[in-house]
Amino acid sequence: MEVITRGSLTGTFAKGSDLDLLLEQEALCLDGKVIDAQVQVGRGGEIAASRQLAVPTPKGYCFYLTNLPGAVEPCLIADLYRLRCGWRIAPGRPRKARSASVVKLATG
Repeated sequence: MEVITRGSLTGTFAKGSDLDLLLEQEALCLDGKVIDAQVQVGRGGEIAASRQLAVPTPKGYCFYLTNLPGAVEPCLIADLYRLRCGWRIAPGRPRKARSASVVKLATG
């Protein structure tokens, strides 16, 4: 993690800290609030800036890694990913082909 823009910190952390380590050391709290952190993923010269999100739900936290900008609210991102996954893995009988614009939206 590079920067935590939302979330409850009870301690300090070093740039590049791992989410699991921060939670284990209780430096970052899962207190029912959203966590939004800037992270870097990749190796060597192929590093991408991303956001790691933890969004509380009635069943616990859901974690997301996204490249959507900080202006997009974490709860909206969670809803978008939930809908996207629902399209891909929706149970039931096969459906008729959708229009090209819907298929494009569904596949990213």
